[in-house]
This record gives sequence, structure tokens and C-alpha cells, in this order.
Amino acid sequence: MGETQTMPPGQSSVARKLAPISVLFQLAALARQSIFPLLVAGWSAFQGNLWIILGLLAATSVALAFILVRYFTLRYQISDGELIVTEGWIFRKVRNVPVDRIQNVDLVQTIWHRLFHVAEVRVETASGTEPEATLRVLSLNEIDRLRGEILTRSNRTAKPESAPPAMSAGARSTDAVTSDAVASGTITSGTITSGTITSGVGNKTVLTIPTNWLVKAGLASNRGLILFGIAFGYLSQQNTRWDQQFDQLARYLPGDVWMLNPWIAIPIAIVIALLVIRLLGIAWYVLRFSGYRLDRVGEDFHVSCGLLTKVSATVPRRRIQFISIHRTPLMRMMKLASIRIETAGGAGKQREDAASTVTRRWFVPVISTDRIAEVLDEIRPGLTVDEAATDWMPASPRAGRRWLRKAVFISIAAAGIGYAVAGVGGIACGPIAGIAVAVWARKHLEVLGYHRFEDGVMFRSGAWNRKTSVTFFDRIQSLEVTTTPFDRRWSMGRLSIDTAAAGPADHTIAFPMMEIEVARQEFVVLSQHSANVSMNWA
Repeated sequence: MGETQTMPPGQSSVARKLAPISVLFQLAALARQSIFPLLVAGWSAFQGNLWIILGLLAATSVALAFILVRYFTLRYQISDGELIVTEGWIFRKVRNVPVDRIQNVDLVQTIWHRLFHVAEVRVETASGTEPEATLRVLSLNEIDRLRGEILTRSNRTAKPESAPPAMSAGARSTDAVTSDAVASGTITSGTITSGTITSGVGNKTVLTIPTNWLVKAGLASNRGLILFGIAFGYLSQQNTRWDQQFDQLARYLPGDVWMLNPWIAIPIAIVIALLVIRLLGIAWYVLRFSGYRLDRVGEDFHVSCGLLTKVSATVPRRRIQFISIHRTPLMRMMKLASIRIETAGGAGKQREDAASTVTRRWFVPVISTDRIAEVLDEIRPGLTVDEAATDWMPASPRAGRRWLRKAVFISIAAAGIGYAVAGVGGIACGPIAGIAVAVWARKHLEVLGYHRFEDGVMFRSGAWNRKTSVTFFDRIQSLEVTTTPFDRRWSMGRLSIDTAAAGPADHTIAFPMMEIEVARQEFVVLSQHSANVSMNWA
């Protein structure tokens, strides 16, 4: 990494190039994206097709030319408070990103990156679409320098914007608590080196995840089922004759297996399939989050994890809009949970990269329930989520009767469909469906809860997967009370609260079947609270 252009006086940085080895990484990435055409072309070339060979050479030459042009023309620098990225030869593109608007400086390191001591850097702002700048690839030393310069300038310029929001008496301001922590020596300023927090003065490690937590989370998740489904879907598209596949499988099984009673063999097969699914889930969690570490450096959170591909990402605390705690039934049994967050502009998008999914969807992939309070206090000083002690507002007292009527209608419809499909015996589908809906509705209403506290609101839902989310008055972007014709008949309504970053946490605050008068009162109260504080999503 060398300096290639000296800047005029008054500008504090110099234009720099990518690491020279970035050419190889971009060639590898291009080859990976074109693997199937390359395999076909390679096979044709192996068969002696001269035109295919010439075409392959021409395509490779063109791709290499584009990569070299990008390498020799891409420059980046920090000047006058902006990160400036220029690239292009014939069509030149210049992108200016104000440093104080930079939200995340994330790193992704595959095994090959680590072998050559480089990483891919993604710079994101609150726009919430694509990274403002992607630098493939930089040396770790250069990343340290760039990251440090961005953090230094961002902290200096962003300080006036991070004025403490109007906090409740019970919830102390971020700066106040931080000041106390600094004074007590718990937190002091620190640095991030090559995506890893240095062991220098004052950096605070908020959470590390041991392997046994990841194993439990893998057992409790359905990730393995997703992978299993993908594999099954792929095989289904191969015009495979399943009878032939089973015949091939039978050759590898002991002959005694086929002598088993089907009532014994089928449950054994199901147990083996479930075991494979759970093992896949464990493998996914361990590969993705091995070595997970959540650090706090000043007002930023730093997340790093990954066994093969190491992800390192930064989340400014002041930009966290929404906090959501998720617990599946198995996680509840094992006293585990996960914590997701939403940051300003961090709405979900297609093809999210690894760093984005870690900082948003998997901020804390698994945590013991007795450590939740500690992490929440770091995210929002003074925040306490004690569900057992919270005075939850339930749905309307008539919600149960409304759901019971729904269950009756569904039961009648299911019985009719069952009779049409399977005759008299199909009528049994009716009561089964009705009972299932009634049981689910009862559990759903037991869990459903809304709570307004001095600094924000809390919402809980999920009969199966329990989700509890929190947002704050200074983060609320819009409020809405909606009523359907059925709601109006029952004098009910839905209260919805939106922030600047709905989506990644996979939970929204939308309370259904609330008494319409209560919903309107809450709408007015929340509007007043939101109007009395400055919206803070920068």
C-alpha cells in the first residue's frame, strides 16, 4: 500500500490504492460467480473445441482488463471531513461520504483473506440500501489506519449531534452513565486493531459466547431444517428417479434393516433425520459465530465472529432504534435467547452481506437469560426488561370470544373441505382444526402484551416463538391506529409503532385487538411524548 498522490495544502490525507493482491481476489470472485459457465467451457475446451478455447481466453482477457483498470484507477482518501472514493477510466465516478454520517465500518475475512493478511472493508451510512463504499481488499495495517481515522473524525464531528435524549427518571442518559463508567475506570477510550479490540486501556468486553451456547442454539434452531430443505429442493430439480435413488441407498444399508417392521423402521428413520437436521444446525452456528465477541469502545459496539469467514463490524450505540429479544420453545427450555437490533436506515435488503446480517439480525445470536439484563444495560443504559414484573396491557377482554368464533368458522370450513376431499371421514378435520385454532389463540392472547414506560414502549407476542421488543420515544417515526370492518364491529383496533429501521429484527410493534378507545388514547399519549423529544436516528 503506497501513497500515490499528494494532496493540496489544507487536505489532511492522501489518495491511496487497494492492496496489490486485490487483483487476485477479484479474479477469484469473478471465477466463483462464473463457475458453471467456466466448467462447461472448460469441458468443451478439453474436447478440443477451438472456438470455445478462444472465447474463454477472450472473456478472461476482458475480465482481467476490467479488474486491472479498476485497480489502477480506484483511489480513496479522507479529506475535509469526507471519505472520497474515485474510480473509472473512461467513465469516472467520484463518491463523497461525510465521515460523520458513516454508521458502520465492517470487515469480512475469509480464510484466504487471513492467509494474506488482508480484508474486505464495507463502509455504510444510515441510507440503509447498499454499502456506500466497498474496498476489496486492503491490508490489515491500512484498515487500522483508515478505521482509526474515520472513528476519530466521526467522534469529533458527531459529538454535538449525540445530545442525550429526554430520559425518564428511571432511565439515566447514555452520556451520564458513560461518564460514570469512565470515571470508575470501567470504560475508557480504546482502539480497534485489524478488526480486533486491542487489550489496551479501558476497552470493555460486553459478551463472549462459549461453544456450548452455540451447540445449544444449534439444537434449538431450525437452521438445519432450512439446509435440509435446500438440499431436498436441489435434488428434486435434478429429474431424479427416486426409486433408483432408494435402490442405490439400499446398497449401503445392512440387509437386516429391510427386515424391520415398518412401524419400527419409520420412527427410526424420522429420529435419524431429526438428528441430522440438528447436527446441521449446530454446524451452522459454530461456523458462523465461533469466537463471538461483543466489545464496547467508547460509544460504539464492535462485533467479531466466524470460524472460516471472520466478520468484524461496528455499530454506533446512538443509532440503535429497536431492540428485540427472541426465544424459541427449545431456547426457553434451555434458558437461552437471542438479541436483535435495528439501526437507523438498517432496513432489510436483498443479498445482505455477512457483516450486515451479523450486526442486525444476529447482534447477539445466543445468550443465557441471566445475562440479558447486563447486555441491555450496555445497549441502552438504564433499560430493564423484566417480563415477569412488567404490568402488561392485554388485548381486549372480548378478544377471546372473537377468536372462538373464528375457530368455529374455521372448523366448519375444514369439515366441508374434508368431506369434499375424503368423504365422511374427512369431516373429522373440522373439529381438529377448530380445537387447534382455539388452543393457539388462547396461547397467543396469553402472551400478547403492551407496556408503556417512562422512556418508551415494550411489546410482546408469539405463541410459539416468543418475541419481546422495545423502542423509545425519541426513536418513534410514525404511529398508526387501523381498524378493519370486523374491528369496528367489536370496537377494537390495531396500534402500530414504526421506527426508522423496521425489518431486520423480524418483529414489529403492532398490537391487534386493542380496545379502540385505549388504542386512540395511546396514540395521543405516544404522539405527545414523541413530539416532546427530538427524533434521534442520525
